[in-house]
Amino acid sequence: MHNEKAKVFKAMRPLRPDDVVRGQYAGYRLEPDVAKRSDVETFCALQLFIDSWRWDGVPWYLRSGKFLPDTATEILVELKPPPQRLFADAESITGRSNYVRFRLSPNSAVALAARVKLAGKDFVGEQRELYLSEERPGGETPYERLLGDAMAGNGALFTREDAVEAAWAVVDPVLKTHHRFALTSDTPGVRKGLMRSSPRMAAGITPAAQSCQDDNPELTYFCPGE
Repeated sequence: MHNEKAKVFKAMRPLRPDDVVRGQYAGYRLEPDVAKRSDVETFCALQLFIDSWRWDGVPWYLRSGKFLPDTATEILVELKPPPQRLFADAESITGRSNYVRFRLSPNSAVALAARVKLAGKDFVGEQRELYLSEERPGGETPYERLLGDAMAGNGALFTREDAVEAAWAVVDPVLKTHHRFALTSDTPGVRKGLMRSSPRMAAGITPAAQSCQDDNPELTYFCPGE
């Protein structure tokens, strides 16, 4: 497992400044011991690619931040829409395509979303989600398990040194070289900056621009300067 994990990290394409969108929630600078003009990000969204035959051409979108409405770790696999027009109202769909969702925390769950036919004569559909959750009251918390494995000498949950170095090589270019960011709010000018930064991010395929603003209107973006 460690060998395969290291292969994935080594196949990741190094990030470019245009692959990253940073943000800071409103009120962060009012927190104790925070500089009044701090540009430290509390939110980050990025796109990356894995240059391997298995994942060639498949974009990966990652989002993480503080002070968001929900605290959860999820993997969302969006499926490509079929070429045929199955439902009469298919062309007017503006929402998310069919997907599989894996929730890792705070509780384990798997969800499958698909567009299903509504009752009646008309061949129109609506997206529904089948959700399976597993609750284990009294189970170990993630950190309890991690510390227990460390004391037992079980390294399965830990990352090997070469994998850590490969992961740092992916993010290191954007740590050293940034756009000149300007502190702005979610205005049309910001939308244009996000579109330049990543059209798919701004389109809402990742929640970096559109969905995140819907989730938390108090988020302020750091976008490339005009």
